[in-house]
Amino acid sequence: MTRVSMAAVSLLLLTAACTKSSSSPTSPTSGSSSSPSSWTLAGEVVATSGSAVGGAAVSFAGQQASTDAAGRFMIQHQSASSGQLLLSHPSLLDRRIWLRGGTSRTDLTLDPIALVAPFDLAFYRQMVRNAFEGTGQEPVRRWTVAPKFYVRTTEDSGTAIDSDTLARVRDGLIEGVAHYSPLDPPHIEMGAEDRPESNGWIIVRLHRRWQSGDPCGQATVGGNQGWISLYMDNCRCPGERSRMAVGTVMHEVGHSMGFWHVSERPHILSVPYACGRVATEKERFHTRIAYRRPVGNTDPDNDPSTAFASTAEAAPVVVSCHP
Repeated sequence: MTRVSMAAVSLLLLTAACTKSSSSPTSPTSGSSSSPSSWTLAGEVVATSGSAVGGAAVSFAGQQASTDAAGRFMIQHQSASSGQLLLSHPSLLDRRIWLRGGTSRTDLTLDPIALVAPFDLAFYRQMVRNAFEGTGQEPVRRWTVAPKFYVRTTEDSGTAIDSDTLARVRDGLIEGVAHYSPLDPPHIEMGAEDRPESNGWIIVRLHRRWQSGDPCGQATVGGNQGWISLYMDNCRCPGERSRMAVGTVMHEVGHSMGFWHVSERPHILSVPYACGRVATEKERFHTRIAYRRPVGNTDPDNDPSTAFASTAEAAPVVVSCHP
């Protein structure tokens, strides 16, 4: 039998004890936990008046900050869920936009509507929300691409329409798009045959006046496709050679670009029809604000949770314009 010295036995016992101790699990420290990730939202607030806004409240996911004198703000948040960022200030229309949670954004530029002249909230709601003749709850229906027009050059009976009238229609289409949108000048085609509506196009048809109750025109409102019907001779102004006034064409283009009737004169979109109406800077100013908002923006200034490319998928809304 091999003899083992007491020193060797002691060494073996010590080695075993050390090995067992090093393999034992370590209990977590009481109360410790992993910190949630933090994300940053930062940017600036510049109102539609062109001025930076200091002292505005900006909130998202339960966190809030105020803008400094230069309109800058920063929020630290931990939310992983998408939600609305709300901007509010006594001199502004409340602005809400949707942001994705769990993401840092340091380049946000918020453009709330300043409640100072020349902005007129009642006029904006008539023109953009249909508050004059409707409920005032319409979403923004603007175009997202420059429209193309196809003008049928014959009446319903097949009779050719005179060149003076067609020239005035062309003028009205070009001037209407320039007045009611910041989009590029429209592409215009003309032909004797009819065409069906299609994405990116507005089909323009001219009709002979058949009875006194006929409108000046009709049009679909907004979306990235639509149609315009013009009733010749029905709203003709004194001294005009053509059978269709440029103002009438611009009025219908205004509807096609996403806008509604207003009660105040002498704007192009005012009703009832009057030969003295003109393209006003007030219309143009409010048009530009609506075209800075995404399709689907609702009253007072709430962006949708998703960006819609077009309203063309929905049933078209048609407006009739009578003398």
